[in-house]
Amino acid sequence: VASYQVELYQPAAELPADSLFDLYIYHDAGREVLRQQEDRSRPLLLIAYTSEALQAAAQVLPGQWENRGKGSESVQAVVQPDFAQFTLPEATQQALAEWPPLHTRYGRWRPAAESRVLLRQKIGQVASDRPLWLFGRGTGQRYSLLLGGNVWRWRLYDYRQEGQHEQFDRLWQQAAQYLMAENIQERLQVEAPSQVARQESWSLQARLYNPAYELVNEVPLDMRLRREDGKTFRYRFSRRNGRYALEVKSLPAGHYRWRAQAVLDGDT
Repeated sequence: VASYQVELYQPAAELPADSLFDLYIYHDAGREVLRQQEDRSRPLLLIAYTSEALQAAAQVLPGQWENRGKGSESVQAVVQPDFAQFTLPEATQQALAEWPPLHTRYGRWRPAAESRVLLRQKIGQVASDRPLWLFGRGTGQRYSLLLGGNVWRWRLYDYRQEGQHEQFDRLWQQAAQYLMAENIQERLQVEAPSQVARQESWSLQARLYNPAYELVNEVPLDMRLRREDGKTFRYRFSRRNGRYALEVKSLPAGHYRWRAQAVLDGDT
């Protein structure tokens, strides 16, 4: 598990206005505190439970909070199957289903179209479509919003069941890693020799990363090879130890151009 240097400011108003961290995490922060964040252009994670904090979040994040009265309700977490920003281990998904409920305010968060929901709310035995934890991109920076209080109960329950905080810590480490990850262009990296001898196999290795820069190989990886005379050859990489591999045999002599392509979460 990756380690991070953390600085705690309590209350958050004590945070220096000229601070510049890789990630800012706020718990029930009001509008005055979050206003400073607009000038920092840094990833942001908000844990919002009170009505004031939810209204403040709606002013700095894409989305809208619809208040439906006073009071709160208890909700379980349900993992959204099509969330692909990072991959939750099966053990973490199982733990989330067993962890105690969080408290949420009566109301609904209307996420922006570009948002991706990691967890939805389950009320009693009914899994709703209301988001509990979501991720997205604001003005050039990634953000996350957890709409619930008493998150500490998850950590205590994880320790009571397992004697450690492994699943809880992994969940938050993955969230932080995704939010802080830089936007590089080459999430698909292919290693291929620029030339091979006649009758020699052409061996390629490839790595594919999801938006959190975790190594994945669940989706097909295809390659199109085009010879100088226009003839095209198509291949599919095999999956090997979390990566991809391809061996092309008996290519006729000549000059070739190639293009490898995979589709992950709608991105090519």
